[in-house]
Amino acid sequence: MERFTGALSLTLLLMGVTAVAQIQPSQPLSWSTQVRVPSSRQQGTVAAEATLSRAELASILVHVLSLEPAMGEPASVTHAVRDVPPSHWAYHEIQTVLAAGIMKGDHRGRFFPDRLVTRAEAFSILAQVHSNVPIPEAWAMQVLSFYSDAAEIPPWARQPMATALQKGFVNVQTNRRVAPLTPMTHGDLAFALSRYLQRQQAGLRFPAVLRPLWQRSSAKISSEV
Repeated sequence: MERFTGALSLTLLLMGVTAVAQIQPSQPLSWSTQVRVPSSRQQGTVAAEATLSRAELASILVHVLSLEPAMGEPASVTHAVRDVPPSHWAYHEIQTVLAAGIMKGDHRGRFFPDRLVTRAEAFSILAQVHSNVPIPEAWAMQVLSFYSDAAEIPPWARQPMATALQKGFVNVQTNRRVAPLTPMTHGDLAFALSRYLQRQQAGLRFPAVLRPLWQRSSAKISSEV
């Protein structure tokens, strides 16, 4: 696996604070620190095995991908979300991912901010950020056929999950299991984002609409390597 100069220091801005995950050639991910999470949880730390809510995922993606509007840019259109009032700690991040089309609510206008994110959902979201053009269904099924629990992947997630697997975003478990219905953890997401950002740093395919955002994120990471 290619890496940045030396070990990659990936800065994950989890709700506005910093965690560092180190990438080593013999060890794809080492969660080297715990992370303070001033969010809906009580002030404290969250370990790599801690699960993620949809609100937390939205916040992490906004900060890591630098999705906040640049200074001087017009604010995005506000989306009416029944279960995320303006007083919610992640209101602005949720509005941002909705405006960018990265995450969606249901047909009743609910976002379910406290619901745990499954691995299928999180990896699918990241795959769609990487490329909004899904791979052909036949190709996806061929990719998934190599994994022992592929039948557990919900139909809506099969193509994006195949993309995530093909791009190396998924930390595959023992017996070639992808555990699609298992809750996503902070460690899972750190692994996925480190692989994702490595691909962008290498100049591989990246959605044109997000390229300026990646350049800001890349500069932030490079300054800390």
